[in-house]
Amino acid sequence: MRKNANALKHFPKVVILRIKKEVCWLGNVIVSKDFSGKGAANYLLKTMIMKAKSIYKVKHLLLSCHSTNSRGLAFYHKHGFKPINKRITDLDEQKIITIQMKLEI
Repeated sequence: MRKNANALKHFPKVVILRIKKEVCWLGNVIVSKDFSGKGAANYLLKTMIMKAKSIYKVKHLLLSCHSTNSRGLAFYHKHGFKPINKRITDLDEQKIITIQMKLEI
């Protein structure tokens, strides 16, 4: 765990927490390819969950993940996030689908 914490200090801060009442939206959870598969994403997500729960008293975490990001969707599912909605956006004559997910904490 400490090794991952040291690796994370080299990342720019890309995580956005938007808090409203007992709900928090997570945004842009990104891990550099250099740290992919080394536990950095697990550490980052567990840290965000812990801080949201203990500091901000959040009861629900929400996020959106592109439907084409099967690795991300599997990662969030593994950590207990459940799909709650989908959003379809038209972008330059192409449809972009995002899956909105929720975790009760």
